[in-house]
Amino acid sequence: MATSFDNIKDSALIIIRDYKLDKLYLSNQAKFQEYTDGILIKTIPKFTECVHSLDYVLADRQFVGDLTIQEQSILADWFVYVWLETQINDVTQFQLHLTNTDFKHYAEANNLQQKSEYLDRIREKVKQDALDYQIKYAQEIYKEFVW
Repeated sequence: MATSFDNIKDSALIIIRDYKLDKLYLSNQAKFQEYTDGILIKTIPKFTECVHSLDYVLADRQFVGDLTIQEQSILADWFVYVWLETQINDVTQFQLHLTNTDFKHYAEANNLQQKSEYLDRIREKVKQDALDYQIKYAQEIYKEFVW
């Protein structure tokens, strides 16, 4: 049975608190779905360690194959990563306010730096999860081969 995009997005959206996304969902669910599907599709190439096919049918909004819970979880984590990346790359994050105090400039730069460091930590966690997933899969194959 195929895995729905919604399964993965629901797992990711549990972690994300974004009032813009909430507002989009309430105002236009079709645009919300289109936007979040775009984020999910952008995550697929990041999961290079996946041993199963990540081919999908966009019209059906689902993956061709049945993804394991672990694969869905890793894709959901990549979804969070890509979402946070869009938040950090938001042009308003780079625009300094019109105030002329050094404190304001320092606070904005520090905030952006903290977000970037958090993004790096998320990436490390997802890569570690993907590595653990590959090791588990290799062990299962090895057991089948030996026995």
